Amino acid sequence: MIRKIVFAVSVFVLGAFFVCRTPWSASNSLGVTSAHAQMSAEDASADESDSEAVDSEPARLKGSPPPPPSIAGHWSGSIHDEKNGDGVLHLTISQEKRRLRGDWDSAFEPGGGRIRGHVERDDDGVTIQLREGPRCRASAHGTLVSPTHITATYTLKGCHEKDSGTFDITKDGQGCGSSTGLVC
Repeated sequence: MIRKIVFAVSVFVLGAFFVCRTPWSASNSLGVTSAHAQMSAEDASADESDSEAVDSEPARLKGSPPPPPSIAGHWSGSIHDEKNGDGVLHLTISQEKRRLRGDWDSAFEPGGGRIRGHVERDDDGVTIQLREGPRCRASAHGTLVSPTHITATYTLKGCHEKDSGTFDITKDGQGCGSSTGLVC
């Protein structure tokens, strides 16, 4: 037993010596060198005018992914369901970075539920799940046409029957009124 412990400690010490060994340089120092950089006044003024490294938005380096579009707020518009026909859909969305949460309601049974989803950073994609209970949900994949307009298609998942449809919603009721015929 003592031989095993001595052997393990010896292997550890020798391994540490070979891994952590610092080579000697030609000047008989331990390989530690220092460097000093100086910038001329001409280089400093050129560096200050160089704007390619940083985007104009604060705290965002050029090349880093853009923040996701903000879609938080109240949305409403038309919905076309393959089984139930045409109706009106209302969504209240809160957003934390890409993650979406909120509530929805419509004239169709059961009438509403919770929202979960996310918005994409690099394109105009929006994924929303309209939950109707513990298992039944409408999984919607849409496009952010503009900052105030989403179009999407959906299919029911986990429900007793199959169904699908489309919706076309605008932010803050901008799609409601006499010009569109929608009552929101």
